Amino acid sequence: MSEDQPRKKHKASWDLSGSGPIEEDDDGSLAAGAPAPAPRRSDLGPIDPPTESLEPFEAGALRDPSEEGPAPSDESKVFAREGVISSSRAPAPVGAYPHARRVGDLLFLSGVGPRQPGTNAIPGGPICTPEGAPRDYDAAAQTRAVIENVRVILEDAGSSLDKVVDVTAFLIDMDRDFSAYNGVYAEYFRGIQATRTTVAIRALPTPIAVEFKVIALA
Repeated sequence: MSEDQPRKKHKASWDLSGSGPIEEDDDGSLAAGAPAPAPRRSDLGPIDPPTESLEPFEAGALRDPSEEGPAPSDESKVFAREGVISSSRAPAPVGAYPHARRVGDLLFLSGVGPRQPGTNAIPGGPICTPEGAPRDYDAAAQTRAVIENVRVILEDAGSSLDKVVDVTAFLIDMDRDFSAYNGVYAEYFRGIQATRTTVAIRALPTPIAVEFKVIALA
C-alpha cells in the first residue's frame, strides 16, 4: 500500500464463543491476517431439548445382572442421574434429603434413627414426653432398631449390612447408654469390622437416643 492511499480502519469486537477478540474493518470484513473466529452459538442452530428424565425408575434398572449381592427391593426408588435412593421400608426423612446416595462404588447413608416406618413409633420408647419431660428409655432396643433400619436401606440399594465400611454413631447420653449400645453393636458388627466413631451430642431432631451415619460398598 502506497503512503498516499487511505489506510483502512479496523476495530475489535468480541467473539462470544470464547475464542477472543476479532479484528474487523469498517465494512465488517475480517482484517487482513486476522484468524477466522469460531462459529457463534447462533450459527449452530437450536439446542435440542434434553432427552434424559429425572423421573424415578424401579430400583435395580442400572444393575448388572452378573453383580453379586441382593437385588434392590421393588419398594425402593432410585433416581438414575444422582444415584439417589429412597426406601418405603425405612422411616421417612425429617428433612429434604434421601435415605442414601450412591457415588461410584460407595453408598452414603443419611443419619438413621430407630423410628419405625409408617407409625414413627420408637422401639425402647422416646427419651421424653410430648411436653419435653425426660422419661426412661431402652438404649439397646433403640440401637437394634437403628441397625435394622440401616440394613433395610442398604438392601433396597442393592447392598447389605456386611458391606458397611464405616459407622459414625451419635449418642445423646454417653455415660448412660454406651454400654447398651456397644453390646448390641457387637452382635451385628463384630465380624464385619467396619471402622467406627462414637460421638456424644446434646440432642437429635426427634426424641431418640441413638443415630447412625453409615458408609458402605454399593
